[in-house]
Amino acid sequence: MSLIPAIAIHQGRTGKINSGNFLYMRNLPGGVLEKYGVHVLSQDEADSVLFRVSSRHVSDASKVYWWSSIKTNYESLCYGDSVSGLSCVAASVGAMSGDWVYLVITDDDPYPWSVYEIKKADVIDFISDIPLCEYFVSDLNSDCVVFDTHDNEIYISIS
Repeated sequence: MSLIPAIAIHQGRTGKINSGNFLYMRNLPGGVLEKYGVHVLSQDEADSVLFRVSSRHVSDASKVYWWSSIKTNYESLCYGDSVSGLSCVAASVGAMSGDWVYLVITDDDPYPWSVYEIKKADVIDFISDIPLCEYFVSDLNSDCVVFDTHDNEIYISIS
């Protein structure tokens, strides 16, 4: 079963922000974490999640773009300007197990990255409420990871 939806709707999102590293949470709009009940992981907790994800899905964790070195089975979709990446992400995240997921905001910056624990149902609204950025979403067991890239591509890695 493919985790990439066949049809998505264009939403015309454009733009980019600066600073996607662990300090990214300082750049989030006021109240957005509270609005969605998002838990910001400590650096130690974040490191644990990132180690688990990288050991299961990434062949070279020293790369800024983990999606460029996926070592497991994966699917990809280039959504360009004609298809909404958020619709694709929504369908893929919706297929993940559990009610909560990890959201990792990388925004083209090297580690360290901010890691958030968020309700799966709130991921797309949360992403829509923050400045456009590069990120990935993982289920809590790190069985599935969805990368949304600056190249308007989605990579879904399943281990």
